[in-house]
Amino acid sequence: MSEEEQILMEILQCRRVDLYLERNGLNREQKVQFEAMQRRRINGEPLQYIIGHVDFMGYKLFVDQRVLIPRPETEIMVNSTIELMHQMYSGQTLRVLDLGTGSGNIAIAIARLFPDCQITAIDASAEALELARRNANFQNAFDRIEFVHQSMSSYLQRGFQEDEKFDLIISNPPYIPSDKMSTLPKEVLREPHIALDGGRDGYEFIRQLMGMSSNALRENGKLVFEIWDGQSETVYAMYDYFKNFKHIEFGKDYTDTNRYVICRLRAMDPTVLEKFGKAGHEN
Repeated sequence: MSEEEQILMEILQCRRVDLYLERNGLNREQKVQFEAMQRRRINGEPLQYIIGHVDFMGYKLFVDQRVLIPRPETEIMVNSTIELMHQMYSGQTLRVLDLGTGSGNIAIAIARLFPDCQITAIDASAEALELARRNANFQNAFDRIEFVHQSMSSYLQRGFQEDEKFDLIISNPPYIPSDKMSTLPKEVLREPHIALDGGRDGYEFIRQLMGMSSNALRENGKLVFEIWDGQSETVYAMYDYFKNFKHIEFGKDYTDTNRYVICRLRAMDPTVLEKFGKAGHEN
């Protein structure tokens, strides 16, 4: 489907096939709207922002400049996470923590696909959370998602009572090295940098996940998070260094690249929080 077709479908609120069956053309107001949307695209604005929504795992989500645009690679991670949750499920309600929720895409998909769970969705951006709440309400998932305006590190450092801990933590953290940000396509640079910039080496938030998330996990809890191309070897070295998890595996994307990580909890080293709780800028 071409971008022009997608813009026309949005303006006319019709299916792709209707563009060719009806052939009524655009009225004057619609032509003005079409030309304005085309200009925005020529100027490098992502198509998803222009249209105002995106499909994520079959669910329509609203997106704009406040949030990262959900990618197909993240759908693979979420599908694997749903399978993992089915393996973990033994009749009790599973508690899930979504760190850096953005548009709410991960939390909403899990809520819709695995009804017997309670989700807490964290983001440092109040603007992103506003849109995430709208998406959750639109997708009838609002009653099972608690949205919290807080940074990843601050939330993970808090004291968790046993009944507050989570069975699973999932995240699509910022992982682009700061000095690589300027090399990204211009339309990607229109997305919020807070959701992309992973610090000096790209591992700032991944270190927080590997070093601190065990504080919030129940016994045998799981950590799942997305990574960038070529980061798996360093992530494996972190796993070996932190020793908070007893098992790690990598999942691949459509190009057979290691794209996400699954870790299983082991007993936590109490020095980890102190060492990594103040890492870098907050997510």
